[in-house]
Amino acid sequence: MFLFAFLWVAAILFVDVMPRPINSNLLTKRDSSSSDQIFSFDTSNHATRKITDGNFEGRSYLVHLPANYDNSKKHPVVVSFHGNGGTSAKQEKITQLSDQAMLINNIGIIAVYPQASLGKGRNGGTKKNSWQGAPYAADGVDDIGFVKQILDEITEHLAIDTKRIYATGKSNGGGFTNLLACTPSINTRIAAFATVSAALYPGTLPGVDTSDTSTACDPKRVIPILISHGYNDTTIPYEGQSERSGSKDYRTPNIDDFAKAWATRNAQYTSSSGSS
Repeated sequence: MFLFAFLWVAAILFVDVMPRPINSNLLTKRDSSSSDQIFSFDTSNHATRKITDGNFEGRSYLVHLPANYDNSKKHPVVVSFHGNGGTSAKQEKITQLSDQAMLINNIGIIAVYPQASLGKGRNGGTKKNSWQGAPYAADGVDDIGFVKQILDEITEHLAIDTKRIYATGKSNGGGFTNLLACTPSINTRIAAFATVSAALYPGTLPGVDTSDTSTACDPKRVIPILISHGYNDTTIPYEGQSERSGSKDYRTPNIDDFAKAWATRNAQYTSSSGSS
């Protein structure tokens, strides 16, 4: 059973049940002649972008274009973050966001699946791909900066609607999604957020030095957010946890309290901005 907390009006994801054929003119509609084009899409509309220089050299992300992609139109974007130990390809498979029937306001979405970097392992255990904010993530990893570069690149090279960029993630990816929502330097570029079974460790809740989620973050604006979490989740308990294996680095909030904290923050910013 899931809790769906609509704390502000977000986008409606419309699923069209009728399959759509791949657009044979896709490549001619995309500006592939530019010498600085960084994406090379295959016949299934996929491209894996591997960054070859700068601060994020070696990092990668998967992009899927909708069947009706048209370079003369602006397409919404959904950025989806995998869980601990996941991959871009696995996230695409389990979310089905690349399904050709996925539409937002009847427009095909561009789905982006970033790949996390190798972490340090849970309590010294097996190293897995993990996102910033988790206690098992690599020390000093700047995934917020990585996401900024992704947004910069897709904005420059693809036909996207910059007012309709959305972020979502599951488990460790959900915790990182919350960190993005809490970070003013990046949340202004994302229209709405959605977390699924989020691993809300202290590192994903900026400013937290206790279990009090009311002081968790200061996003500087109203944040449209949807929170989904199973009551019977045994990995990230719905009721929260004060520690795991004796470590407070793994404490997580009660999901009801977490959702109420977001509602409280949004109400405060709504009041301060004079919105209704």
